[in-house]
Amino acid sequence: MLSTASKNPDKHTEKVRFELRRGPNDFIKDKRAYYAYVLSNGVCIGSAKMSSEVLIPVEVKTRTAKEAANFKIIIDTIEEDLKCFAGLLDESGENRGELEQEIENLWIIKKRGRPVSEEGLLVRTTILLSEEDKNKLKVLGGSSWIREQIRKAQLPDKSTSPDSNPKISENLKEEKEEQNASNE
Repeated sequence: MLSTASKNPDKHTEKVRFELRRGPNDFIKDKRAYYAYVLSNGVCIGSAKMSSEVLIPVEVKTRTAKEAANFKIIIDTIEEDLKCFAGLLDESGENRGELEQEIENLWIIKKRGRPVSEEGLLVRTTILLSEEDKNKLKVLGGSSWIREQIRKAQLPDKSTSPDSNPKISENLKEEKEEQNASNE
């Protein structure tokens, strides 16, 4: 859910769900504690251990800077409400509860995963290179440079069979002749 009301085009508003859960042995000092799971679009984006008095975010080293900034904005926005909610759950003896809220000014996070080109999803392939060639490829532009070179390349025929490509056919003939000569 993107909001156009945001002053910064790189930020938006998002509906975030909080699930508070606790087990029989979850405590912070002498207070019963909950684990607060922060979910956005069905994906857990962070968690914290908390009671009605304190909230301790769980550090995740694999977060990007924008993901960390979003989590801080979310926690800062709703920390007092979460503490109050945890207190209410604790008073009623509940072990689980959910809270949902729209949070504003979150950074837009680009999805990780396979890159998409104009033609659609890209497929992974592997090539073997020497360390020197690998470094050279990195300087040249990596996989995007390889894709560009393939798109620029002209084939004599749309078919890629050895018979329709004179260069491949010529190489195969030479290999067969060398093989026949070595067998004689």
